[in-house]
Amino acid sequence: MVAATQDRRTRQSADPGSGPAIQLLFWLHTAVFTGINILLFVINMLVDHSNPWFLYCLWGWGMVLALQAGLTYRWKGLLGAQVAFTSVLLTGLSAITIHFGSGPWVVWVYVSLGIPLIAHLLYVFGGLTLLNAHIFASVLWFGEIMSTQIMYDPTWWATIVTFLTAGSSLTGLVLMHRYFRLKVP
Repeated sequence: MVAATQDRRTRQSADPGSGPAIQLLFWLHTAVFTGINILLFVINMLVDHSNPWFLYCLWGWGMVLALQAGLTYRWKGLLGAQVAFTSVLLTGLSAITIHFGSGPWVVWVYVSLGIPLIAHLLYVFGGLTLLNAHIFASVLWFGEIMSTQIMYDPTWWATIVTFLTAGSSLTGLVLMHRYFRLKVP
């Protein structure tokens, strides 16, 4: 366990995304992002201020910029990139839900994106092995899939098909980890 933790720290300290050229590209990307989104805002307000379509461009490009920020200025390996991307994605989905007043569908997106984030946090901070983090995430996804299936289509055959599909995915994941564990020294 100590050797695995030390090996993980060594891999995280080797930070290929933090060189000065990479950081300069990130800040150049940020400047272009800001300039073009200001221009899109002005165009949107001059043409049709009742429909704020520039927000979709800002959101989509913002997810890419957040991911690049997480990869450039790494925090705990790739955890920073995952947190940045997930945060921007969920903020945009929440804004769309609030703006259009749609139903609670966004809750399932929060759950689906929260599961791998929690597994990643447990891997980085909780000392879980990569296999255990994947199993944890897969079991939670399995529970989510089954609960939504039962809530929205409680027919017995659809539930069995969902159970078999999710169960085979979990089994494949465990077997894949076992296979690669035997191959990697």
